[in-house]
Amino acid sequence: MKKFMFVLMFASVFCLALGLTACNINGGKGDNGGNGGEGGGSTDVTDPSGSQTPDVGKEDGGETSDHVHAYTVDNVCSVCGDKWEYTEGLVFTLDTQTDTYVVSGIGDVLDDDISIPCGYQGRYVTAIGESAFENCEWLKTVMIPNTITSIGDWAFDNCDGLTNITIPDSVTSIRYGAFADCIRLTSIIIPNSVVTIGRSAFSGCSGLESVYYKGTPDEWDEIEIDSDNIELASAKRYYYSAEENYDGLHWHYDPETGEPVVWTKEND
Repeated sequence: MKKFMFVLMFASVFCLALGLTACNINGGKGDNGGNGGEGGGSTDVTDPSGSQTPDVGKEDGGETSDHVHAYTVDNVCSVCGDKWEYTEGLVFTLDTQTDTYVVSGIGDVLDDDISIPCGYQGRYVTAIGESAFENCEWLKTVMIPNTITSIGDWAFDNCDGLTNITIPDSVTSIRYGAFADCIRLTSIIIPNSVVTIGRSAFSGCSGLESVYYKGTPDEWDEIEIDSDNIELASAKRYYYSAEENYDGLHWHYDPETGEPVVWTKEND
């Protein structure tokens, strides 16, 4: 009996340890290999196909923390109950071909910080639609979850207040004029999941200085980038490296702030 009780207690402690690992209650920020990103805890979101989509962050699409969740279409972690905080009042349109929702408008929302939900009315949100946030000059930050695969035509056109944006690892397409005329946009994080960048996607982004790419130079060269993106081409481009690399061309996430920083001996 004593041996049985000892085995039972050991099994309980082991299961508890696994649970704490899955939802790392420390939630600290730090580099996460090639899946790093801005903001708070990174998450695992079950995507519409039923598989696990890793590294959806809680702030600005954040993918820096080792805090792991498994968010559902109800925007609640199925492991620990943590809730993805999102902006109420956005407008959605059902895409009948994919049976998922598209963010199609800002509605009456006047918040300068917008968070797009992972799910809406029992279905996943997988795209930001055409002109969804066009001319929302008051917007300062936008949190994009890792259920989004496409950023539509003119989605953030003329959003003068945006200064930086993190595109999550799920996005494959940045379409025509998506961030055109965002004149105060100074930096952007682009994942290596992106396959196409449409015409004029960054046209008029006169303040764009830094592009933090989460891939290699060869992977960047494989992206199909359409015409009229001179601002994107002119910006200084850095490539992600979790390991120290002081050649001036590589970046990582600051372990304290979660912000992208270039590897420099003075700062590291």
